[in-house]
Amino acid sequence: MIRTRQKTVRKNQPMTGTGRRRRRQKPTLGQKVRRWLMVTVLAALCVIGVWEFDRVESVAMSLTTVQHVTIVGLKELERTDILAKLNLLPETSLFHIQADSIIADLKSLPWVRNAAVERIFPHTLAIRIDEREPAAIWQSKNVRYVLDSQAAVLSTVTHDEFSGLPMVMGIPEDFVRSANDDIRKHIRDGIRVGSFLSREFDGVPTIYVDHPSMIVADTQDLRFQFQDAIEVQWQRFQVLYPSIETQITSEATEIDLRYSGKVILRKRE
Repeated sequence: MIRTRQKTVRKNQPMTGTGRRRRRQKPTLGQKVRRWLMVTVLAALCVIGVWEFDRVESVAMSLTTVQHVTIVGLKELERTDILAKLNLLPETSLFHIQADSIIADLKSLPWVRNAAVERIFPHTLAIRIDEREPAAIWQSKNVRYVLDSQAAVLSTVTHDEFSGLPMVMGIPEDFVRSANDDIRKHIRDGIRVGSFLSREFDGVPTIYVDHPSMIVADTQDLRFQFQDAIEVQWQRFQVLYPSIETQITSEATEIDLRYSGKVILRKRE
């Protein structure tokens, strides 16, 4: 029996026939021209697109300029105060309005607690102001300041302005710059006491906060003494007031609320 010898392909032997790599053919002149034309057309389209975008953007900006500014919520501030903070340049577009930046600028005004900004196309910028409420007057030397309930200084005032607000005395001169939370809380408590007395009694109360652990408050005929939990002490007084009202005559009387569960009446010296 005769065995036929099979051909073996040696390893790494180059392939022949269809497996052989074809040599790359150089592009023809026509192909080069077509490629050049395609690149040129694409570049021209990009330039036209950028130009048209700038043109459309320019038209959009010109059609949305701020022509009206509406402001609501003003009580103590003037419209000019708000416009000065906006500092809008001529031909400002609504698209250029940055609400967060405007709100931050407006809140730098002491009277502004918060603000909201809304763009109403095509030409209106709407602003809503939330003003702080005046709560007390602080007299420092010969200058009077109006404070809110959080002891924030809002502005200086004349003797006639806010004449019905409680007067707070004994505030340290540097408390505005001070970061002492205890002092600020003590002043806030004093302002709170002033609001209690203003609602209950006639006249303008005077509050003394110079003592670090006690608040003294004078009305026309009465003197109150508070310490620490002023809300609890005031509620205790209100509960007992109907039963002790007859004991509080037109004579000067001192009401001491500093002791737990007690309302002590004594004649002022």
